[in-house]
Amino acid sequence: MRSTLWPVPVFPLLIDADSYTPCDWDLLADAQARAYWLDLFDSQIESLTHVARLAGVLENTCEQIVRSVRACVAQLRDNPRALGDRLDILALDRMRDGIFRDAGVDDACRAIKSRESRVALDALPERLAALKAIVPADLPLALVQGIFAGNMFDMGAPLTAARFHNHEQAPAFASLLHDVKPRPWLIDNLDILSLENKRKALLFVDNAGADAALGALPLALALDRAGCDVVFAANEAPALNDITARELRELLNHAHGAGVERAGALRVVSTGSGDPLLDLSAVSRNLCDQCAGVDLIVFFGMGRALESNWASAFTCETWRLAVIKDPIIAARRGGELYDCVCSVTPAGSAPSPVHQPAPCARPIAGRTSDGA
Repeated sequence: MRSTLWPVPVFPLLIDADSYTPCDWDLLADAQARAYWLDLFDSQIESLTHVARLAGVLENTCEQIVRSVRACVAQLRDNPRALGDRLDILALDRMRDGIFRDAGVDDACRAIKSRESRVALDALPERLAALKAIVPADLPLALVQGIFAGNMFDMGAPLTAARFHNHEQAPAFASLLHDVKPRPWLIDNLDILSLENKRKALLFVDNAGADAALGALPLALALDRAGCDVVFAANEAPALNDITARELRELLNHAHGAGVERAGALRVVSTGSGDPLLDLSAVSRNLCDQCAGVDLIVFFGMGRALESNWASAFTCETWRLAVIKDPIIAARRGGELYDCVCSVTPAGSAPSPVHQPAPCARPIAGRTSDGA
């Protein structure tokens, strides 16, 4: 069952909508991967209910959610087809999130999202000033590094979630930026990533906090300055710590009120979804309407860029920008934890199933051998 809020059409920029499958990893056909993901969902629920308590969810409600999720996981161990004839990460997400919503918890991560967005907005002027001082030739690298740093705020990956809920606030953005792996990245198409000559860009944003404010927003502003019409696409309903369309509009209004030029002019459209992954077979009519004239799609984050939509081709140039924060996803893409993905594919093409690092075509600015 799709987690959408109204009947909607298929995303019109897909090359082959008839054969589109959001997730290219069939867990019914991969017993080892299925066992891994079921174990993860079983253990992860404690972390998510911890965050829900910070948002004011009552203890007995959290305990019931834990019991229900673990009961579903146990059922899937016994009968992998309990959710239907296809089992993938998206189906597991919808199972868990449906249990939260049935318990009356629509936004378990509300408190932590709000906190991280406030911190990120405070850091935004300094980040934009630093980017303004960078020579144009080095700007794409700096922007993509900022996207990778911001993408570390992720409650869907246990290794990164622990960094956030065990502290009063997230690590400082400068620290996250310092920890971004140096080039060449696992998938490194930075040398063909260009901000120029784009008419209209559709940016599928991921997480609240630094991911949206210090990663996606600076890229959007840079595209806007280059003459590109920029449209953000964000969830309609909450999912983990993903930013919603309403929250993104509020963030842009705050940025504009704080003097960030053009932030208030950027547009936001709802995808119509409430999933942490992205199912383009069910999107909002407004999103479809905004596809007119789009010649660039950008997918931010592991869920939208790697766990879903990796094998899909689109009618325009597509960027997939993410940090890999799960070991089995890393292994599937031929890499390691915290490897970075900067994939650029032309119209009509999709990335190959597994990539290996490519040599850099030019010197790398701004990094030393120790990752500084």
